[in-house]
Amino acid sequence: MNSLHELASYVIKQALDKGAREVEAIVNNTRIGMHRFKNKAIHQNIDGHRSIGRTPFNLQVRVINKEGRLGQYSSTTLRNVEEAVKDALRCAKYGSESASFPEPKKVAPLHDLYFDYTAKLSPEERVDRINYIVDVASDVDPRIEFVGGLLSNVSSKTVIANSLGLDAEHAFTGGHVIVTSIAKEGTREGSGFSRSSNRDFHSIDFEAVAREAAQGSISTIGYQSRPVSVGRHEVIFKAEAAAEYIGTIMQQAFSIARDPRTTARVPLSERVFSEELSIVDNGRDPRTLLASAIDGEGTPKKLLSLVNHGVPENRCYNNALAKKDGKESTGHAHTPWTGYFWTGTGSGQTYLPTNQIVEPGSSSMEELIADTKDGILVNRLRCPGSRGHTILPDTIRADTQECWYIKNGEIAGPCNYIRFTDSLVETLKNIAVGDESTVQSVGSFVIPAIKLNSLYISQPSVVMIQ
Repeated sequence: MNSLHELASYVIKQALDKGAREVEAIVNNTRIGMHRFKNKAIHQNIDGHRSIGRTPFNLQVRVINKEGRLGQYSSTTLRNVEEAVKDALRCAKYGSESASFPEPKKVAPLHDLYFDYTAKLSPEERVDRINYIVDVASDVDPRIEFVGGLLSNVSSKTVIANSLGLDAEHAFTGGHVIVTSIAKEGTREGSGFSRSSNRDFHSIDFEAVAREAAQGSISTIGYQSRPVSVGRHEVIFKAEAAAEYIGTIMQQAFSIARDPRTTARVPLSERVFSEELSIVDNGRDPRTLLASAIDGEGTPKKLLSLVNHGVPENRCYNNALAKKDGKESTGHAHTPWTGYFWTGTGSGQTYLPTNQIVEPGSSSMEELIADTKDGILVNRLRCPGSRGHTILPDTIRADTQECWYIKNGEIAGPCNYIRFTDSLVETLKNIAVGDESTVQSVGSFVIPAIKLNSLYISQPSVVMIQ
């Protein structure tokens, strides 16, 4: 078969011929090239077709049988279509009742999501970029001892079709680079980190990423000898860390994977957070890395206000949740393309929903720091939760990496990593939000720096470098 559309049509025909009342086929073809590197040595190389997404698959068949029951089969290959159809129909005998798949809706296409050069990037070109990154970072300072990280590119095409006439497609490319650096001065160490992602590999500023990581490692030399006291502190999260912090509460309280124990703490139409906090989800906004015209059920994406000046306004729905709650889908069904642009360095993941835009405030990073009497500046978090879940509803526990003391409005040197444990809801009641100059595109977010005026530091971090 010459195209994903033809394969989807074949799946639908096979299922209908075998007795299905309705059929949905999702076909995904993704190619990833990736190198992990330590200095100029490549220690992991991937170049080929791979499944991505929260539950990776290349072929998903869903059927509603003549008795109105739903069956599903997923595969990481595009082979054995007939067996996939048979297994889906077999599962339907024991499946839940399902009325119908979504009717097709008119979707306005998005442009500039797919770049041929990025799709065709060769291993040699990736290695050239890695060598350049290592050279730039190493030249920053002779104390730089280690430069490592990850560099990758992806091209992905997905077709979503059903027997009711839906035939939608989403295609995108992406480039992604993470650079970590270690600097040493005698027995003292410092670590640095930087990340950049773009749908167009050529648009990544590799020099800036390398320099930021290297400079971070120089500025944190000696951090192990400066512990942070247990107790409440002002904490400024750079965009990378802010994305994981905000991502955890947004996934728990607003996404289709929400936890009812957390939503109880976040009622709609009441002021829950600081007036400084406003968040929308807009899959059609090209600033978001995972922009798409449709969700995983072919429902058109649109702007959805989640938090408006501290007041939660809406939650996300796919068709199943919408039917259960008497709502309409907001275009937030899981998709097979959400797994590439991710957030975090520990349990790196794609937070839901996937196109969150946090409205910037009015304070530059310099002003956020100047307004801090006794606090900590944090570059990134490690392991705030597994797929956005916390130890208790609304209670987050996470470790930090790359931290600096702030004393009387000025950076006063590096400090050791910390672990904090606190309420997401309560800490977001009193915040300041960075301005446009602090904004970055990170995973599911377009997000500025965020300052928490009170966060409980519960102990030294367990992930600090020995």
